[in-house]
Amino acid sequence: MPDKQPVILRNGVDLIETRRIREAVDRFGGRFLNRVFTPAELALCRDRVASLAARWAAKEAVAKAFMTGIGDISFREIEILHGPRREPVLHLHGAAARLAREHGLTEWSISLSHTETHAIAFVTALGLSGAEAKGSLGAVAKDLVAADGLSAAEAEIRGQPGADTQALPRANTGGLPEKEPERPARPDAPDSGET
Repeated sequence: MPDKQPVILRNGVDLIETRRIREAVDRFGGRFLNRVFTPAELALCRDRVASLAARWAAKEAVAKAFMTGIGDISFREIEILHGPRREPVLHLHGAAARLAREHGLTEWSISLSHTETHAIAFVTALGLSGAEAKGSLGAVAKDLVAADGLSAAEAEIRGQPGADTQALPRANTGGLPEKEPERPARPDAPDSGET
C-alpha cells in the first residue's frame, strides 16, 4: 500500500441577505460595484442582485477557506465566473493567487445558491502540505473523497496538481498580475465575516 500524503482540506461558507447588497448598490452605486466585483462579474450578473449577492458570499467563503478573511486579500482578487455548463468557476488573482500557491491549495470546488431574500456560497479547497505538494494529488484526493462514501465515479479525480479535474475544479491561479488592486471600502459592512 503506498504511503499516504498529508492533505490540506479547507472550506468556507457564507450566507448574506440579498437586501444588504441592494442597499449598498442603492447607496454607493458604481463605487461599491467596481470595488467589489470584476468587470467580467458585473457583465455576467448585470442587474441581478441575487447573483451579485451569491458572488459576495463566495468571495467571503474563499477568504474563510484561506483563514484570513477579506483584508489580506481583496474582493476583486476573487472572481467567480461561469464554466461551459454555467457552473461557477473560481479565478484567483494577485494576493489570493499567491496565498493559494503558498498554502499548496490547488483544487477548488464552489457552490452558489440564492433565493429572493438570501444567497449562500460554499467553497472547498484541497492540496498537499509542504514538500508533498510537488507529487500527485489525484490518488490522495480519490482516497479522501472515497472515504466520504461517494461513488467511484464521483471519487474519480485525474491528473497532477494543475491538471483540469471534473470532481474538484481548479482555481485559475496562473499568469496573474502581481499588483494588488485597491482595497475596497466596506459600505455598511454587508456581512463583515465575524462568523
